[in-house]
Amino acid sequence: MNLDPQWILTDNTNKQLLNLSVIPEYAKYLAEGEVKAVLVAGTTGEEPALSVKERKKPTEVWAEAVKTTKQHVRVQIGGAPFPDVLELAGHAEKIKVGSILLLSELFFKPFDEKELISYLKAVSDVAPNTPLLYYHTPKQTNIYIHMGQFFENVGN
Repeated sequence: MNLDPQWILTDNTNKQLLNLSVIPEYAKYLAEGEVKAVLVAGTTGEEPALSVKERKKPTEVWAEAVKTTKQHVRVQIGGAPFPDVLELAGHAEKIKVGSILLLSELFFKPFDEKELISYLKAVSDVAPNTPLLYYHTPKQTNIYIHMGQFFENVGN
């Protein structure tokens, strides 16, 4: 396995608080199993429902943990209001994650590939030194952009 998507780790109480203390040990466990990368805040968990502060903390702990294990950390920052996405992108750049994975705007959805490109550019401008990957999942997002046209226009 090369990538391990991470779910929200909770303290196993009724309060469901984030349990970040297990991350360093879990990173070591994954590294011993030859997992080369982790995806923090993917779309299968509750990450988009968390506050910006709650979304930042697991990323910070993973970024620190992989300094020892030498794994690649990719963080998904989309599925949030645009100002939050920009804040999360700047945070990801500041703590030097390996790459950013980004869902498009989910409420004000891009109408065409040019709007999507504009959205991605605005986010990449906040984190210019961190690779940005578009998380294209049309069945989950209902965003059906023609990827061929997207790639034809992305360099323009």
